[in-house]
Formats: sequence, C-alpha cells, structure tokens
Amino acid sequence: MRKISVKISLLYILLALINIIFFTVIIFENQIDLIIKNAEYKTKEVATNLYSRFSPLIADINTNPTKFPTQESIINALKESLNSLFVEKYLLFTEDNKVLYQSGNNLTIDAVDVTDVSNAIANRDVMGDFYYAKVLEQKYKIHFFVPLGLQKIPDSFLLFELDIRDIDKTFQALYQLIVLMIAVILVFHLIFGILLNFMIIRPIRILSRTSGEISEGKLSARVGMKRKDEFGQLGNVFDSMAQSIQDKIDQLNKQNHLMMMELKMAGEVQKRIYPVMRKTDRLSIAVYHRPLIEVSGDYHDIFPLGRNRYGFLIADVSGHGVGAALITMLIKNLFQHHARNYTDSSGLIREINNELKDLMRDYDRFFTAFYLIIDEKNNSIFTNAGHTKAYLCRPSNKKIYEMNTTGFVIGVTDSINTSFQSKAFPLQKNDKIILFTDGIIEARGKDEEAYEIKRLLLAIRKNDKFSCDKMLQNILEDYTGFIDTENRRDDETIMIVEIRE
Repeated sequence: MRKISVKISLLYILLALINIIFFTVIIFENQIDLIIKNAEYKTKEVATNLYSRFSPLIADINTNPTKFPTQESIINALKESLNSLFVEKYLLFTEDNKVLYQSGNNLTIDAVDVTDVSNAIANRDVMGDFYYAKVLEQKYKIHFFVPLGLQKIPDSFLLFELDIRDIDKTFQALYQLIVLMIAVILVFHLIFGILLNFMIIRPIRILSRTSGEISEGKLSARVGMKRKDEFGQLGNVFDSMAQSIQDKIDQLNKQNHLMMMELKMAGEVQKRIYPVMRKTDRLSIAVYHRPLIEVSGDYHDIFPLGRNRYGFLIADVSGHGVGAALITMLIKNLFQHHARNYTDSSGLIREINNELKDLMRDYDRFFTAFYLIIDEKNNSIFTNAGHTKAYLCRPSNKKIYEMNTTGFVIGVTDSINTSFQSKAFPLQKNDKIILFTDGIIEARGKDEEAYEIKRLLLAIRKNDKFSCDKMLQNILEDYTGFIDTENRRDDETIMIVEIRE
C-alpha cells in the first residue's frame, strides 16, 4: 500500500496539471476569439474607410460621363485615387476575368475565383455590404472584392489585398504570455507544495515514523513537534501516550523481573519436595523431570510404606505456572499423610479425591495420577486416575505389558470414586516399570509430528537389557533427538522403577 504522503503528492500534482490545462485553455480560447474579432473589426474598418474615400469617385464617373468619356480615362482616374489612398496591391477586372489594370505582379487574375465574385455580388444585392472579404490564413492576408458599379464598365470589380501579418505577431505574444503564466503557476504550486509538505505531510510522516519505532520496541522515540496547531497538539498527545506506555512497560518489566525472581525461588522450593532418588537392595529408580518454566505442574514421589513396601506416584496437574506448582505441594502433603493407611491403591486415590475436590473445583483445576504399590514380595497393585498408561518391560521374555485401570481425573467430584479401580501384577527380577506424563508422548518435532507412544515403546524395547539408569539415558537421547527443544509445550517427566531382587 502506498504511503499517504505519496497519495497526497500524486493528488496535488494532478490538481496542478488540471489547473494549468484549464487556465491555458480558457486564456487561449478567450484571447483567440478576441484577436480574431479585433482583426475582423480592423479589416472592416480599413475597408469602410477606403470605400468611403473611393466611392465619391465612382459616383462622379457615373454622373459625369463627359468628364470620363473613355474606359481608359475611367481606369486612370481609379488608379490615381487608389494610389492616393496608398493601396499598393490591387487588380481591376471584369466578371469574365478580363484584366482592366494590374498593379505590379503582386495580384493576378489567378487570385480571382468565381465564388468570390458571386459572394461579392450577393453581399451587395442581398446584404447591402459593399464588399466581400476572403481570409488567406496560411499567407496572413485578406482579399477584398468590391463590385464597382460603373455604368460604362458593367460587371467590373476591384480586388485589393490587406496584410494581416501583425496578427501572427499577436499570436506569438499570446503564446509567450501563456508560457510565462504556466511558469508562474508552476512556481506557485511548487511553493504551495512545499508549504503543504511542511504543514501536513511532514507531520504525518513524523507521526508514522515514531509510531513504527515504538511498535518495534524503541520506547524512547518521540514526535517532538513544537507547533501550536492541531498537529502540534496531536504530537503532544502522542508523546504523552508514548511516555505513559514506556512508564507502564518499565513498571511491567520490573514486576516481571520480580515475578521471574519469585518463580525462580518457587522452582527452587519445589525442587526440594521431589524425592531424592536412591537404590535399595530390591529396587532402583531413575527419573527425568524437566519443567516447561521455572515451576512445574508434573509431580513424582516415592513413599516408604513400612514393612519393605513402597508407593510410587506420578501426577500431572492441569495448567502451568505457580498455581499448578502449589497444587503439587498439596498433593505431596496429602499422599505422605495418607499413603501408609492404605494397602489398596484405589482406596488412597478415593481419599485424595475427597480431600481435594472442593478446592480443585473452585479454581477450575484437576490432576491425573498413576499410583503404584510394590510390597515385600514384589507383588504390585496400581490405580490409574485419568493418567497415561504405565508399561512393564520384562527382559526375560522380551515382552512389554500394559498397566492400566479405569478411572477419572482427580478433583472434579466425589461421585466418580467408584470409577477408581486397582489391579495387581506379579513382578520378577529385572522387570522395569515405566511411568511418564503426557508431555513426553505429545512433544513435537520440527515438522510438528508428535513423539507418540509407539516411538517410546520402541525405545523401551531396544534398551530392555540395560539398567534403569542406562535405559533412561538412551530413551532421552532418542527423545531429545526427535523433538524441537525450542518449541516445548508441556512439563516432561519419566520415572523408571527396576526390580533388582
């Protein structure tokens, strides 16, 4: 899209051209008409003056035939009269093109046309005019045909010539005047254009440039127009708004810096609630956890339940940020408080749901969880509360078993308690149980393809013979090599529990 300054400039140039054309046409047409009318008037004036002095001789010839007895005497009298009137170029002839007298070679009978003679007679007999004038435009001359009305020389005519070359000089002067006026108009429009640019276009450009700089992040940009008109007022308002925006953004940056510091501190505090991974004679645990921001809505924990029993929890709170992180702390506290009281995983999940449903509903939150109990005889019992499935990798037979139960998310209502079920599964030495959140399988690569469960299971199968630590390391190499690490969208957690004895 063209800039408004370009549009105004083009419109102004068009207006200037229209003004020049309009002025030229009006002046030219009016002056041409005036010049032509003036020439016609001058011609008629010359012809009338000439005839008024010449006509008494005609009357005298017709009334005194004895004074002019012969045709020759009449022609001589006409010649003397015309010479006295300073008419240099003339021709005396009859209607049948007989030359009576020719003054030099300036006019010949070739200049006579039958139509011209007929027009002269018609003008005399019908219009009452004593002559007929014919304009020779290319030669800048006028021919006058005058019927003489001589009785002794009937049908005789006088043709004389008038030079109107001064009309051409008048036209040349007119053209020069028009060129001069066009130059004056151009200078006027140039000066007016400069004023228009200074008064309107330049302030618009300044406002546009300054707003562009501010939109690009240069908050210190200002219009700075010291004018007292509407543009000056607009510039002052714009600068005031820009200063206000800068102050607000500076304030937001300070608040954001403070919030980031608090988030960082909250992240450090949250890290302390995660369990310290340790090996026992019977179990090894490996965990990968990476929050999307400083704090996480993913949570994992290990609960010693006494008599060589352990509970393993992985949970995913809806949303991100501080609110989700605070709920993970509440989850840790509740599971630690109630875990020892339940040997059935589904009973503990129902208890947690009862305690959190009101709080979670008030803040439109919920969380998913997978809870696993391993007893002293390596028997497992587990409950899935709307979480992703867990998988059991058994190297002894190269199989992967799905670990899943029915169950809804936690924190919605106590009417779903009956949906929480538990299942038991016997474990063997070297079995590995893989727990993870949906941030792993929903992560996407640069082409927006999801990592998906099938790719995770393939990585698990390839590394089933390794220890849980080595298996996790190799899975993460495959995972990080696939995903777009610059475009992460969720918290990511993997927990692997290995049965050693």
